[in-house]
Amino acid sequence: TYEELNNYSAGAWFEKKYETEKIPKLRDLLTLNESIGLMLEIKNTAFDPVFFVKKIIWEIEKYSKNQNNLFLATND
Repeated sequence: TYEELNNYSAGAWFEKKYETEKIPKLRDLLTLNESIGLMLEIKNTAFDPVFFVKKIIWEIEKYSKNQNNLFLATND
């Protein structure tokens, strides 16, 4: 779960000063997308792929500030 993942550091591998950085949720990244491009690559998952992609599209439509800078790809 995200709560379990949130116990880990997303930045400690890079430098000690980033060890308190947490793994961002997709919605967190989408709200930053105002001035940067964002590429989302979806790998095969244990989840139903149709449900998974619909959920991602819902997140994009709800939280993205700039949908023109988004690229969504799958490995299928």
